[in-house]
Amino acid sequence: MNIVRMDHKSEKAYRHAIWVRRFVTGFLVLCWMFVIGSFSAQPGAESGSLSRGVAKKAVSVEEKLSGKTYTDKERDVKIESMQFPIRKLAHMTEYAVLAMFLALHLGSYAFGSKNLRLRLLLAWLIAAAYATTDEIHQLFVDGRSGSFVDVCIDSAGAFLGVLCLAIFFRGYRQHVRRIKNIKKID
Repeated sequence: MNIVRMDHKSEKAYRHAIWVRRFVTGFLVLCWMFVIGSFSAQPGAESGSLSRGVAKKAVSVEEKLSGKTYTDKERDVKIESMQFPIRKLAHMTEYAVLAMFLALHLGSYAFGSKNLRLRLLLAWLIAAAYATTDEIHQLFVDGRSGSFVDVCIDSAGAFLGVLCLAIFFRGYRQHVRRIKNIKKID
């Protein structure tokens, strides 16, 4: 085992860089939790109109790309049928991003920097716990309800987020190893 000793300036710069990383990633986590909480605090009618607006836009794009023109009734049926999947996909995406931010933040601590699996597991667990508290919060919002199914969907989104990070980190490590092997050959 090689022990690398740093001089005082290098150690100070390293500690500063770690502190900055913790601050930035922690700030991202808190901001994203605020975004999720803000969406959850919207009354049911406001939240429904947001997903309806996204569905309207999607149907409009579909009409332009396919060259079809729907009647008003067909368009309304399509918009109505798209709202549920759009809402659930939004839930999954919110929590995938949260889990990624959490994993990056946890990587700035000693236990998380060396053990990727532990970091990803903790990020997923924290995101799932936040999903639970978010659904409890929705019980107190007008026109909204908390749902165990939504906790599962949010947790699945968080799992997909950490899975994407795991795939990215694996690819990055392989890339670094290839570069090191090329340098050894030269």
